[in-house]
Amino acid sequence: MRKINVIINARIPTQKAHGIQVMNLCKEFAEAGFDVTMIIPFRFNKIKDDPFTYYDIKPIFKIKKLPSLDVIPLSTFLGKFGYLIQSFSFAASLLLYCLFCTEGDDFFYSREEISLFPLLFVRSNVFYEMHDYPSEHKIYRIFFKKIMGIVATNKWKKDNVKERFKINPEKIIVYPNAVNIGRFDITLSKEEARRTLGIPPEDKVILYTGHLYVWKGVYTLMSSIKYLKDQTIKIYFVGGMESDRKKLLEFAEAQDIASARFSLIEHQPHEKIPFFLKAADVLVLPNTAKEKISQFYMGGPLKLMEYMTASRPIVASDLTSVREIVDESTALLFKPDDPVSLANALDQITIDGNLAEKIAIRSRENVEKFSWKNRINGIKEFMLKAVAIH
Repeated sequence: MRKINVIINARIPTQKAHGIQVMNLCKEFAEAGFDVTMIIPFRFNKIKDDPFTYYDIKPIFKIKKLPSLDVIPLSTFLGKFGYLIQSFSFAASLLLYCLFCTEGDDFFYSREEISLFPLLFVRSNVFYEMHDYPSEHKIYRIFFKKIMGIVATNKWKKDNVKERFKINPEKIIVYPNAVNIGRFDITLSKEEARRTLGIPPEDKVILYTGHLYVWKGVYTLMSSIKYLKDQTIKIYFVGGMESDRKKLLEFAEAQDIASARFSLIEHQPHEKIPFFLKAADVLVLPNTAKEKISQFYMGGPLKLMEYMTASRPIVASDLTSVREIVDESTALLFKPDDPVSLANALDQITIDGNLAEKIAIRSRENVEKFSWKNRINGIKEFMLKAVAIH
């Protein structure tokens, strides 16, 4: 059985989406026949749950913690140096672990450039999953020259990085993020979901789930309330840190948006999100076009794929990254950062039942190609082929 070490420089468990992504990645690698070890750093973590329990995943792979100097909590004083100190200390631990605790033909797979870079000089079967976009720094030319294979999470990144760093096309493939379809496609009516969650049955529910960062477009979504023709629509924001919920509430108050028109619900366990999706009339992804992470870098937002499983109509920002997953047949697209355009789209989708039904059905059909099994089988084939011709 081939061994693969999946490296993630992050707290696990975490409320952030990358925790879900990497745990499912390891699970699917294990089910595809690999002997999997997830390697993470020792980090201060307020979440004390066992990772397998927290994510409701069977313990079919190992989790190994390596030492790191976790000074990130001191970032108020250290700034970005706190992250760099932690990252380089973890990379050093990882290099020692690689040299003394792994075999020469083991696979190494990660989205972390700093963690992977030292391994390139002592191991050959090293693969990089590109979630961000590299800077102009010349060290990336060395990184991409020595790496065995690259999994880009969208076509824009593949095309641009291939041209910019003169990468052999056979060395890079595109596989967007994936979703656990079975977990989200629960058999539950809208009425049953609302009873479970305590959401009034008469509400017209527009639902957003996830963090409340500015680049997520939540302020545009909040602002759109002022321009809705249908005054019975209520926007539900599910998730986010307490500090971000407070900021969004203060913004709504400053804009004279009535509190009865929206609801801010605290972060929910991941297993409850399918209930919220089923309780909605419309699901919305309002990401901004002002940040490159949103416009270009995202490899198929996990949130968008989760939405697609729920058989509900979707309204989404018209972004390059979003269009790699949906089009006009699977979502109603609006002009990013424009609350009037968003309000018009929400009014249209709630009035036009035929359009809403067509989008819901088509997006549910289309999400099948973004299953974890399809993604991992493709990545496995790519890695084995790369090793065979190396």
